[in-house]
Amino acid sequence: MWRFWYFVIVAFGVIGFTTALSNGEKASFDGFQVLRLVDADLSVHSKALERFLHSNKFDFWDYPRDVMTSPIHKAELVSVLNTHGINFIVWIEDVQKLIDGQHRIFPRATASQPDQFDYSVYHTYKEIDQWVRDTAARYPTLAEEFVLGTSYEDRVMRALKIGSSTNTMKKALWIQTGIHAREWVSPATGLWMTNQLLADYSNDDEVTMLLDTYDMYILPLMNPDGYEYTWTHNRMWRKTRSINGNDTLCVGTDANRNWGFEWGGWGASPIPCSYTYRGPYAMSEIEVRNVANFIKNQTEKQEFVFFMDIHSYSQLWLNPWGYSKEDTDDYDEQMLIGQTFTEALKSVYRTTYTYGSITDLLYVASGTSVDWAYGAMSIKYSHSIELRDEGEYGFLLPPEQIIPTAEETYVGMIAALVHLTDRLN
Repeated sequence: MWRFWYFVIVAFGVIGFTTALSNGEKASFDGFQVLRLVDADLSVHSKALERFLHSNKFDFWDYPRDVMTSPIHKAELVSVLNTHGINFIVWIEDVQKLIDGQHRIFPRATASQPDQFDYSVYHTYKEIDQWVRDTAARYPTLAEEFVLGTSYEDRVMRALKIGSSTNTMKKALWIQTGIHAREWVSPATGLWMTNQLLADYSNDDEVTMLLDTYDMYILPLMNPDGYEYTWTHNRMWRKTRSINGNDTLCVGTDANRNWGFEWGGWGASPIPCSYTYRGPYAMSEIEVRNVANFIKNQTEKQEFVFFMDIHSYSQLWLNPWGYSKEDTDDYDEQMLIGQTFTEALKSVYRTTYTYGSITDLLYVASGTSVDWAYGAMSIKYSHSIELRDEGEYGFLLPPEQIIPTAEETYVGMIAALVHLTDRLN
């Protein structure tokens, strides 16, 4: 029963926030706290936790461990936890203070300064879109920009194809970031890694081999509308920004529950206000269709052998399936590449990641990008990463951790792709 309520989470304070934002105001999280439930046990406490999950008062960042509450509703939450013997600690004292720390004023690189782009701060949609153009211009023999289409709110979904030129058709890799809007470190990491791949070509033997062997397609912002909304209105927004029929109150779909493979099962809510809302039908979101159509069309020309969807947080390497607890046919090989990634990543800053399937390490979730890539497109190496951290900052990772996160992820990714190449050969 607990799974059902987990899948129908209703966004905290959704009515109040939506009303405020419709008047052009920006959501404030002053005094909001994240509590860590240190000994929550679903086999014992599922009924108590269900009360929160289908409420519009609380937002589970990492179920059943981390839950955000407003000052108004904290007493109710604490009372229920105490009644059921669930111990907790205040994990994040003031959410707004962390948000303010991410919005520090820094000098921004302009179009005339592409080589001075600051990878140590978070960037807006417009800045990231300009970065794609600048990067293609800066590396004309290795990088090419292309447009997948436009988003629901008509923002361009601009991507990069990187790799050396060849007379033969190469195998392809797909890497996307920013599918969940509030996970800012995901696109930030993707930008740094892409730049480093291009800078390391001809200077690093493994990177040179990879760019000579593959075409890498990299999409920095899978959900541009939601991402922009986190800058202008609500930092904690997760979904797309599409209107759900005549319902202007409950906006958006979870783009990682909308893919056309095992859509609509466990782990995807049918309720539009839910942060895990699956959408009215599979592939309803234009952003999802843009990516899926590109990969399907390009597959007629070249074989995709790797699919990566980068998220935060929890420090995980995730394999399919998400919709089922059954092992995939390639379970052992998927575990091996996960081990390769996590061991290489740890060598940089001693950061520990765990690897395994989505259902083993998180929960059942249907309609995910990874399941679609593996199940519908037969891409054997289809994976997701949950970046730093393990909850100290959660979705609000401070800017000073962007580059360390990217550096260690880069080392892990290169090791994983070299492993993949060895296995394919």
